Amino acid sequence: MHREDAKVARFAQLAFSHDEPEELYDLRKDPEQIDNVVRNPSYKETLQQLQKKLTNELKNRDDPRVTGNGF
Repeated sequence: MHREDAKVARFAQLAFSHDEPEELYDLRKDPEQIDNVVRNPSYKETLQQLQKKLTNELKNRDDPRVTGNGF
């Protein structure tokens, strides 16, 4: 499979491109998770809520990505 092949180019770009450090998908509108809505202002509140939940969970588990221990 070649990334430049017109049949797979879009999917290769999605699979191998890491332009965004975060991803957020509206599974009701986009069940295939093709369109990352992380920068869409309509999802700002949802993103903030999910970021807070993730941070709290990582803290509860003493995860070094948020505690700084081990990194």
